[in-house]
Amino acid sequence: ICAPPPKPPANQLDRDGQAVLRAITLVREGRQLDQAERLLSTYLERRPSGSYAEEALFFLVLARKRLGKHLEAQEAARAFVTRFPSSSRAQRLRSWLSRTRER
Repeated sequence: ICAPPPKPPANQLDRDGQAVLRAITLVREGRQLDQAERLLSTYLERRPSGSYAEEALFFLVLARKRLGKHLEAQEAARAFVTRFPSSSRAQRLRSWLSRTRER
């Protein structure tokens, strides 16, 4: 008789999801943007196709933009548009990217 597999000690997705939600709050409030950037980057490294990937990548663009990391923000925006082309946020980012090219 086989025993059922042991339960994982903690649900990593829940922790990762909570980290993304915290980072989104920080970006929206314009606080601790360095921390928000780290949380979002970590989530995307761990779960590039995770449930919160679209939100994490979008808010990573915003965090980097607010931190003055314009080239990194543009890179993340291009990645977002490529990965989520039909998202309503993609059109916003396309528009922003076209304005940044004009400068």
